[in-house]
Amino acid sequence: MTSYRRNNVNTSAITITEYATPSPLDWFVIGCMLALFGTGVASPWITPGDHIWNLLTQYFPGGAEQALWMARTLVPLLAFAHAGEVVLFDQLRMRRHGVRRWSRVWWMWEISCAVEGIRAWKRVDGVIAHKKKE
Repeated sequence: MTSYRRNNVNTSAITITEYATPSPLDWFVIGCMLALFGTGVASPWITPGDHIWNLLTQYFPGGAEQALWMARTLVPLLAFAHAGEVVLFDQLRMRRHGVRRWSRVWWMWEISCAVEGIRAWKRVDGVIAHKKKE
């Protein structure tokens, strides 16, 4: 199997065996994305006078109406984009670098990609670059 992998054009000699912990900036992006997804999913239940409505009115530029419009518009687009990104991430990074599908490491990377998007790509590329130096 190893000789097959090395002879296959779509695989790399570098194998990813670990998950890289997100940086503080990654955690900020994760929080923003989860808040956006949560607002988009919960938007039908956010009505004038609710606690969340009041928070959005007070802190979001443009008020609660603008925040809900953005969430309802962006969440389906982002969900579609991130779903495609997860498939590409699996093919171009996980599979190519020997991460077994459905393994613990695979799930951690794929969930990160689903939530973070491009930040997960940059982090896995950092892991690959580090392994190349070794």
